[in-house]
Amino acid sequence: MNSNRIYLLAITFIMILVAMTSCVDSGYDLKHIDKTIQLGTDELVIPINIDNITLDKVVDIDGSSQVKKVKDPVSGDSVFAVIETGSFSSNNIDIPSMSSAKPDISNIESDIYLKKLNDELDQLVADTLKAIARTMELSYYDDRVQAYRPQVQKAIWDSYSNESELAHYPIGVHLTTFDTPVVKIHRAIRGIEYIGVDCELSMEVNFSSLDFIDNVKVSDVKLLLPKGLDATTSAGKYDSETGVLDLSNDGEGIVVKDGKYKFTMYLTGIDFNAPNSGAKLIIRDGADGEFVFTTIVKILSGDLEIYKNNFIDGKTFFDLPKIARFNCIPRMSAITAKSFTGRIKYSVDGISVKSILLNDIPDVILGDETNIFLKNPQLYLSVNDPLSDQGIYAATGFTLTPFKGEEERESIRLDNGSVRIDKPSNSFCLSPSKPTKYYEGYEAAEWNAFTDLSKIVSGKGLPDKILVNVENPGIPEQDVVDFALGQNIEPIHGEYVFYAPLALNEYSVIVYESKNVGWNKSNDLDRLTINKLVLNADVSSDIPLGASLTIQALGKDGNAIPGVEFSTVKLEPNKTDQTVTFEQLSGTITNLDGISVRASISSDGSTEIKPSQKLVLKNVRLTLTANYQDKL
Repeated sequence: MNSNRIYLLAITFIMILVAMTSCVDSGYDLKHIDKTIQLGTDELVIPINIDNITLDKVVDIDGSSQVKKVKDPVSGDSVFAVIETGSFSSNNIDIPSMSSAKPDISNIESDIYLKKLNDELDQLVADTLKAIARTMELSYYDDRVQAYRPQVQKAIWDSYSNESELAHYPIGVHLTTFDTPVVKIHRAIRGIEYIGVDCELSMEVNFSSLDFIDNVKVSDVKLLLPKGLDATTSAGKYDSETGVLDLSNDGEGIVVKDGKYKFTMYLTGIDFNAPNSGAKLIIRDGADGEFVFTTIVKILSGDLEIYKNNFIDGKTFFDLPKIARFNCIPRMSAITAKSFTGRIKYSVDGISVKSILLNDIPDVILGDETNIFLKNPQLYLSVNDPLSDQGIYAATGFTLTPFKGEEERESIRLDNGSVRIDKPSNSFCLSPSKPTKYYEGYEAAEWNAFTDLSKIVSGKGLPDKILVNVENPGIPEQDVVDFALGQNIEPIHGEYVFYAPLALNEYSVIVYESKNVGWNKSNDLDRLTINKLVLNADVSSDIPLGASLTIQALGKDGNAIPGVEFSTVKLEPNKTDQTVTFEQLSGTITNLDGISVRASISSDGSTEIKPSQKLVLKNVRLTLTANYQDKL
């Protein structure tokens, strides 16, 4: 209570007591007299002091606070801003290679039948033996005549040159098929046109019952394999369009040595678009797919040619069996996929961005009545693309969810894929409108519109924190060429800055409030019942907005005294020494301990909150109409 007022009340009270004493008989019994003294005051004027309502004085910012007083990059003015910085990193990007098990392939076995090129040999032997029989006057079938057969055959055999072709065995058409065991492919692979592989296909050929001939030529050897293979062979030529492997070696054929012949085909690629390629692919959404390779090995033609010089010593044409046995033993290694051309879609995981805390917002805008739409908050990102050298881009979206205590408010979203990451080093600015000047360190940022970001703190009372989720970060479905599988790819990593000047837009409302309490330290005001309180003051404001100014009478608990209402005063923007008057409109004030002055300000859509903005109340006077009541 103001000392002048207490002094005035005390003098008045003493004067009344002196007058009463002079009128009362000393012998009069006073115990039956009401000892309550009630003094009326009419428009008692009390001057008080109220601190300037200045934003800079009510903000408590330490070095670790997320609310900072900074210089705006555009205007250069000092402004309050929420600034959150940090870094993030994903898990490694891993699209593993795939490998099948080694398939089992059935052998090709078949009888082959002797075809004589010169039937005169047998006829010549028969004619010679018949001549001998006539000379000896014996039957052709006489054993004594047949005993001359080896000599006759040798004589005829010796009459042929070593290069003479004497017989052949056509091989005919034979085939075998096999499927590789199912191979799981990573779910990131969404389609394959071509796959680079590491695989060997070999075939071993031998002829049983013909072990007495060597270095035998097999001509016109052709095999049918799957189409669309990229391969090299140890012999012959492979045509990927027809799938035919020609082992004729430009007419020279192949040579079976020591009864065997083996060739190897080295597979380096499979074209999935080739007809009858044998490659099958099953794609599943959200799960690994499957790959199967169906291989056909078909012998189309071949002819085992026998020359005189193919026989070992002591053996001749006449030792050839009418039926021989042909064996083909195909073998294939596991198929290891090393790269592919097709479609890819990869979800990056492990990215976590810490929440933006708003627990250091200036008190003047932290109340439950505050509703702020940020003017142009900016989310800056600096992020790498570890696959840009392969022509692959990444993309992401964002979801920001504000929380007020345990209350989850409506999220705002930037569509998935809105941020495209396609260079080794990328920087972005996400904001409702493009800033005139970017935050320091992000001068080369690419701007992306994030219109709803201005709403992130809106609602009744500012949120305590903003949860930031990176939405579906990864590689959107796109074409890749010769993408290496199983490579060690570094993670996506980057840094971010959330820069949000606490600026107002057209929907914003903030409440400035200053309390002046502690008046009733001696409990004198407990005896005062105020029927009407009028506050007069001179107000100056450098806020470029109009304001609604009101006051509240506060009790000892610091809260507004119930049932008491005051008139509201409209302040003009940027005006000094505005004289204002607040009148008590209803209610009775008891136990007065102070007053609060509140300024409610609505924005015009262009005003920033600056530390220097203030309301100053000077020459504050309280005029009271009240009763003072005490006990004698």
